Amino acid sequence: MTLDNYFSELTDPEIVIKHSGLLQLSGLAGPEIIELVGLWSTIPTERRREIVDRMTELVEDNLDLDFASVFRACLRDKDDQVRAKAARGLEDSDDRTIIRPLIDLLL
Repeated sequence: MTLDNYFSELTDPEIVIKHSGLLQLSGLAGPEIIELVGLWSTIPTERRREIVDRMTELVEDNLDLDFASVFRACLRDKDDQVRAKAARGLEDSDDRTIIRPLIDLLL
C-alpha cells in the first residue's frame, strides 16, 4: 500500500487502525510529514488520539521506529489529549529542538 493510500485510510473512521499500517509513519520527513499535517485536522479527534496512542505503544516495543516527526507535529494539535500523548511519545527523544514546543505546552 502506498503512503498516499494509507493517509486516506487514516482519515476514514470506518477503517480499523492496524499496527502494520502505522509502521509507514515511521521516519516521515519533508513532503510526507507536510502532507500528513495537512490532512491531520480532517481526522476525527478520537481517531487522532487512537493513532498517537498506538504509535506510542509501537515505539515502546520497538526502539528502531521513529515517529518523532509525527509526535512533534501533534504537539500543535487542537486537542489537549493528543498533545499530551504526543509529548509522552517524545519522552525518550534527545532532540533538543523539541524543548521549546514542550515548554510551550506548559504555558
